[in-house]
Amino acid sequence: MKKLLLFILTLPILCFGQWTENFDAGTTMPAGWAVINNGGANGWVFGTPGAGTAQSGSNVARLTYNATAHDDYLITKAITVTAGLSDRISFFVRSRDSSFLENYEVLLSTTNQTATAFTTVLQATQKAPAVWTQKTFSLSSYVGQTVYVAIHATDTDQWQLYADTFVVDSAPTTVPSCATLTAPTNGATGVNPDGVLSWNSVAGAAGYKIKVGTTSGGTDIVNNVDAGNVTSYNIAGTLNSGTTYYVTVTPYNGIGDAAGCSQISFTTIPAPANDNCSGAIALTVNPDLNCASVASGNTLGATQSMAATPCNGTSDDDVWYSFVATAASHVITLSNVVSTGTVSSTDTYFQVLSGVCGSQTSVLCSDPLSGTATGLTVGETYYVRVYSYSGEGYAQSFNICVGTLPPPPANDNCSGAIALTVNPDLNCGSTTAGNTVSATQSMAATPCNGTPDDDIWYSFVATSASHVVTLSNVSGSTDMYFQVLSGACGSQTSIVCSDPNSATLTGLTPGQTYYIRVYTYSSGNNASFTICIGTPPPPPANDECSGAIALTLGTDFASGAISSTNAGATTNITSTCASSNSVNNTWYSVVVPASGNVTIETGAVTGSQFTDSILAAYSGACGSLTQISCNDDITTTTNLYSRVSLTGRTPGETIYISVWRYSTAGGDGPIQVSAYDAGSLATIEITETKNNIKIYPNPFAEVLNMSDVSKVKSVSVTDMAGRVLKFVEAPSSVLYLGELTPGMYVLTLQMKDGSKQVLKAVKK
Repeated sequence: MKKLLLFILTLPILCFGQWTENFDAGTTMPAGWAVINNGGANGWVFGTPGAGTAQSGSNVARLTYNATAHDDYLITKAITVTAGLSDRISFFVRSRDSSFLENYEVLLSTTNQTATAFTTVLQATQKAPAVWTQKTFSLSSYVGQTVYVAIHATDTDQWQLYADTFVVDSAPTTVPSCATLTAPTNGATGVNPDGVLSWNSVAGAAGYKIKVGTTSGGTDIVNNVDAGNVTSYNIAGTLNSGTTYYVTVTPYNGIGDAAGCSQISFTTIPAPANDNCSGAIALTVNPDLNCASVASGNTLGATQSMAATPCNGTSDDDVWYSFVATAASHVITLSNVVSTGTVSSTDTYFQVLSGVCGSQTSVLCSDPLSGTATGLTVGETYYVRVYSYSGEGYAQSFNICVGTLPPPPANDNCSGAIALTVNPDLNCGSTTAGNTVSATQSMAATPCNGTPDDDIWYSFVATSASHVVTLSNVSGSTDMYFQVLSGACGSQTSIVCSDPNSATLTGLTPGQTYYIRVYTYSSGNNASFTICIGTPPPPPANDECSGAIALTLGTDFASGAISSTNAGATTNITSTCASSNSVNNTWYSVVVPASGNVTIETGAVTGSQFTDSILAAYSGACGSLTQISCNDDITTTTNLYSRVSLTGRTPGETIYISVWRYSTAGGDGPIQVSAYDAGSLATIEITETKNNIKIYPNPFAEVLNMSDVSKVKSVSVTDMAGRVLKFVEAPSSVLYLGELTPGMYVLTLQMKDGSKQVLKAVKK
């Protein structure tokens, strides 16, 4: 009974005195804990680590760098120190990155959780390693007291410091039990040679000692190395393929080593048959690039044959293949690459070599999974060495294929240039397909750019002074380049160099033959495409000032507007408004009315790409013009068309107007241009009442009546654009206007005394 009572009394002390905290309950601070963030904006928080994993569970206590020095405390809850029960504390720390190791110290307070209370140093300042490292401190000097332990971070501008798995317990009184190796397992075969050992954690262990040998009980690989309090160990370097290894893991603590721990053994995967050049697997050369015949391979278990130089990467797992060249060029391709190492990666590298094993010359180094070996000798044997780009722990399985390029295209040289059909417009109704595969360089790129190692040739006969060359439907290497030349093959002059896939040629001579050289911009690439020669539309009649379209003055924008196009227009004058963006202008003119005032304005045509204009008004005569005013946008953000209002001009003066397209917006096409004098509307309204003739009904449906036609000589009906739609000589009092469409119309009554009366009517 006394023993039972003693156990019951002891149990609450055990539950209260010992505890573990791994911060996995959430992202809020655990009860009783405290943080003091005296450094920069970033202080101690709780959550998942920024990189890697927690030491246990998923969360950690985390501190992120500041530009100013840390003065930040992570403080435990109260620890009631009891001998043999809670007289030891341990925890794990690590830095996020080995290049940014964080300084910290471990302090103790016997009073409270304020910064000034932590006067006892359990550990002086040191760097936290980039791997989880356990720190253990005895609290036996504080038995019977309540203490607090703090991690005090003090570094500046590093990265992140993590803390996890705080345990308050007592030092063990017996040696720990033995551990069980979980990977590789005892007797395992075909084991990855990366040398990673893993075992289960043993209660009461302070660390683990590792022995590895190639004989039972041997230590020739690892000789009783103290791995620390971890559950894995990576043997330095790569283990030999097809070799049996013997491993013993012995836990230890302050009392001593575990006794009688069993040895286990495992055998690594054997090296592949083509681990060396002498065992190279012969590949079948495909007659095309379809890779119908492939061979499979795997670098897992392979060893290094020779250094990577002059290639790149780490060739510690190279495997070998060979092929007999059937053409001067072959394409080597790796496909279906899958990571088979302990570190996931599909970055595979290969090298092509000529010569015999032991005396070889590098032909090609390729990090891309496909590369073209050129300058080969038909009938000669070549070797391909494949390896994972990175070192220890990396390996890949793959398929390998040797393909054959098609013969050079018929238009590989200027003499074989394919004649192109010249389209009469820009719609590219007639195109020609092309492909640079297997093409060779004809001549240097100068004065153009790029690497023309795959140039092919076309020709066309100019039908106009201007044509547009366009490449479309590009696949493969999408960065194309072309050059246009005049003259005969072997004696040519460059006209245009174009990196964009379309370019306009000017100054051509109709009837003359021109050549186009097309290639991919970078070396070693190829592409398919279609090519078209288009013809721009002829310039509009009002392309020059001498062909200016005369505008009929309206009373508002709608009544004075016409639709005109700048398609095919050239740029023959520059405005002071947005001069660098003024292109493809057309010309108009208007006669200044009696008021001396006129407004010129542009506007939209539904569906047109001409969405942004520039407008200028000029006085004088064509060839000797003076700019009066110009405008780019009516409203900078909402109306990109243009408006110029002129006042105080001489009645009868001719004003010339140029309208440009803003070069970086939209495209050429129709646009409305209007000239109007809003003040003239009042004159019309006055003349409506001068002769007191009335029209009715207004609005009308089919018939419009006039109150008195005795003094009317004739009637003309015009729309708001000024077009005469109907003219009636000696009209009756009834006008039949059923053929008109709904809208507003102007009736001009020519009186017998020579005067006029203007009336407005609306057709329903």
